[in-house]
Amino acid sequence: MLVEGAELTEQAADAIGDASLDVILDAVAGEPVAQLASLLKIDGQIISYTARARQPLSIPVVDLIFRGLSVHGYWLNLWLQRTPRDTVAQTYHELATLVADGILAAPIEATYALADYREAFAHAARSDRNGKVLFAVR
Repeated sequence: MLVEGAELTEQAADAIGDASLDVILDAVAGEPVAQLASLLKIDGQIISYTARARQPLSIPVVDLIFRGLSVHGYWLNLWLQRTPRDTVAQTYHELATLVADGILAAPIEATYALADYREAFAHAARSDRNGKVLFAVR
């Protein structure tokens, strides 16, 4: 596990050894992305899909210019609007198979009864979560 902070780049470099990253999937924005950008290969990509920290994305301009890094935003709703219905259905089928086979999983931090929706929404809005907040239908 990598922990955000002054040692993030060193932790990540130790984890990948002599390799370089092709892509950073960014769910935080802010300083961690700038720290990890140095580990991307030439022409590497940063794909931001959420902004839990609510901070601007910070990338050193020298990485953008001299290393050809690119930054892309991804929003599921936009993909759903632009993608043919049969492609969306096939994609969800493939994802469901990966979940059923235990290959794809997401940590669950808490489950709530529907009657406790206010608490669930407040919990889901917290930036310090380490997993999904779900409703349990009993």
